[in-house]
Amino acid sequence: IVVSEPGFRSSKGKCVQESTVRGQSE
Repeated sequence: IVVSEPGFRSSKGKCVQESTVRGQSE
């Protein structure tokens, strides 16, 4: 699932919040 919302980053094909991507990059 991919989302183009501000404040969201796609990591490993998963959409995670930029705040969470820092602690969960995998």
